[in-house]
This record gives sequence, structure tokens and C-alpha cells, in this order.
Amino acid sequence: MKIRSLLLLAAAALMATGAFARSESGGQESTADSKAAPKPAPVLKKGMTEAQVVAALGRPQQVKPMKVPAGTVAKAETWVYRVQVGTRATQVATGTRQVPAFRGLGMGNDQVGTAEEIVYSTKYIKVFAVTSVLMIDGKLEQARQKTETEDQF
Repeated sequence: MKIRSLLLLAAAALMATGAFARSESGGQESTADSKAAPKPAPVLKKGMTEAQVVAALGRPQQVKPMKVPAGTVAKAETWVYRVQVGTRATQVATGTRQVPAFRGLGMGNDQVGTAEEIVYSTKYIKVFAVTSVLMIDGKLEQARQKTETEDQF
């Protein structure tokens, strides 16, 4: 589980640093020269300094100061990195409407009436990797990653 978390963190760091770009066909391709050796994924380790974390992941999008009991630590804060890692689309039912329809079984009682039809809309789902880094007194204490989604119609 620990290795999986580190791999996800490294992938998010690569996306945050712009090591990959989206191609016109929608796939991902490396922006580096194809002859050059691939850049190793950044690795976070407990005890890294603020400068080392910034060098590995870049500046955080958000810094959240934390309240600490007096006399325990000088400064504690959470650094948050949020990187879009994908987009997908799906069709969802958003309502109904009445449409003209033929009613009857062809036995003399045929008539034109209405029927209820389901209306579908496209829902776009953006997927984000959110990495939270706990910094205590300027040193990395812990890092966690989770996935978030945003829906758009």
C-alpha cells in the first residue's frame, strides 16, 4: 500500500511539472526529446526540506497553516497539490419529454398520441490527483494522495 501511494504521488508530481502534454489525438506523449533518457519520477522522503520538496513537486497550489499547541513545534502546515490527470464523459438521464407516437395494436383502435421519452445529456467528469504534504518545522513529515472528481454538464 505504501509503494502504491508513492507511485501515485510520483505520477502526480510528473503531471504537475508538465513532464507530459496532451496530444491532439487525446493521448499522452512525452514532451522531451524521444532520444533522451526518461526523467526519473520524483521521490518524496520523510525529512526532506521545503526546498527539496519544491524542487521535486514545484510550488504548492495551496498552503494551509495548522494550529499547534504552544511549545510543541514552531510551524506546521499542509501543502496541497491538485493536478488534473484525466477527463471522461458519460450520458446521464436529465429529464423526460413528450413526443408524438403511434398507439394501438393494428386492430382498428389505432391512434396517434404521445409517449414519454428520456432526455440524455453529456456529463463531463474531470479527475484530479490531490497530494497533501504535511510540513513540520520546514521538513516533510508525511504525504498522502487521493483522487477527486468534478462534474460538468
